[in-house]
Amino acid sequence: MKRIYQIPILLVLLFSVATAQTMIRTNAELSNALLLGGDYQLAAGNYELASALTLSQSLKLVGESPETTQISFLAGPSSLTGEEAIDLHFENLGFVYTGEQSGDIFNLGAGSFHFENCSFSGAKFIEPEDEDAIWYGDAIYLFGNAQGTISASTFYNNGLAGIQADGDSVLEIKDSSFNQNNIAIAAFGNSTVTVLNSVIENHSSEQAAVAAYGTATLNIQENQFRNNQTNALYVYENAEVEASANLFETNGTEDSDAVFLDDSVVGTFTNNEFLNNPRIALTVSDTARALISQNTFEGNGSADGYAAITLEMDATASLTENILRKNTGGAISVLDNAEGTLSNNTFTENMTWTSLYLESNSKLNMTGNLIESSEGDAIYLTDQAELISESDSFINNGEFGIRLVTQARATISGGTFEGNRSGIILGDNSYASITGNTFRNNDRSGIGFLGNSDGFARNNLIEGHPRSGIAAAGTSSASIEQNQLNTNTYGILLAESTTATANSNSLTANDYGIYVVDGATPNIGDNSFSNNQEDLAEGLEPSYE
Repeated sequence: MKRIYQIPILLVLLFSVATAQTMIRTNAELSNALLLGGDYQLAAGNYELASALTLSQSLKLVGESPETTQISFLAGPSSLTGEEAIDLHFENLGFVYTGEQSGDIFNLGAGSFHFENCSFSGAKFIEPEDEDAIWYGDAIYLFGNAQGTISASTFYNNGLAGIQADGDSVLEIKDSSFNQNNIAIAAFGNSTVTVLNSVIENHSSEQAAVAAYGTATLNIQENQFRNNQTNALYVYENAEVEASANLFETNGTEDSDAVFLDDSVVGTFTNNEFLNNPRIALTVSDTARALISQNTFEGNGSADGYAAITLEMDATASLTENILRKNTGGAISVLDNAEGTLSNNTFTENMTWTSLYLESNSKLNMTGNLIESSEGDAIYLTDQAELISESDSFINNGEFGIRLVTQARATISGGTFEGNRSGIILGDNSYASITGNTFRNNDRSGIGFLGNSDGFARNNLIEGHPRSGIAAAGTSSASIEQNQLNTNTYGILLAESTTATANSNSLTANDYGIYVVDGATPNIGDNSFSNNQEDLAEGLEPSYE
């Protein structure tokens, strides 16, 4: 029976001896511990190290708290350097760089590390005269194959960056905060950085609060990016970023966007909130690709034309089940050959003159979206832009559901247009195929082919318009076929010098079934008329918008 009890007691005693931490109380003891390695408790107090040191042995160093146990470093360019395959553990410590020259606090190039409940401040950056010189000024610089975690820690007032990860380093940051550094976090080389449940705020670098480039991989989840007077996130070259459940609020300036994806970046954004960013919330540029799903964009952009989301150059993006609401500069701009795919998104109460804007050979493919209560147009296309819209709803927008000018092209099918100023308007050599849509109770007209526009309207239901169901004017040669037009003032209005064709349409209970303005030369085929006040009439030109 004794042996049963003696063995655990002996093991406890041996374990206690083996894990006992040596107490450190002086600068000299601290310096020796850093050089020799081991397991240490650092007593509360302020410590100062005048020389840079190399860490070559595994080390565990635990203080009382970052506020009461602080280590000041006077020497750069790297105060503590670790390039061996060792394990480093720091807990409850404050690290402060107070040297006169440019300096990092930690340079770690191998082994593993863990920082818990630590603070890092004061890393100094002085731009070198030699443009090829190494830049210092990071709280932590990772390179080689170093890997580790940082938790419950704070980074503030560091001259170059809170953390930079280079080489093949791997880093996880969680439950931490970054405040008023030049850059909070930069990932480059082939590094992998994960940031979880952290706060990144009040940065003003010309580059970004968080940056990723090279072939780095950045994963950010459940973080808060707030009040950064620069890009909250800038990803470029061939880096990849995955962002989920983050808050991006009040980031950027009149010259910088909240999030910017450039070059050949691949980005995935899921379930994030973009709120009140003063310029563009998310820009996808160059040949970057983005998957954007289940995010909320509200209160972003500015009245001088910066929408919440911008796709530009040859960028591509897929947007699914997002909510874009009350954005000052509109919802989305698609520019300069960019392409977007929109599925089941909701656009509501977006401001300025158009909610979605397309120009310069850009292309948008839309399915199942709702665009409602825009201040201006729901969609505006110009300069050879192209739209494919299927089963989208355009409801109660202040101007037109879709407006096409300057050689824009569109294929629009299965949609609903209700309560807008007018449903679809074309002008300036634009073209549209409009089939199988419902136009109901728009303030003026259902469809207008104006100027020298072309295209066809076929198999649409168009009813309840105080002006025209379909109008063709200018020199338009549109084809109007097999539509059902009910209870409009003018079922079909043909004006100016149009040569449009109206054939096989059903016109019921309109004031005028087909009205031809003096001077127009349309081609009118076999149409069916029922209960119109006047089936086919000619006369002076009324208003037809």
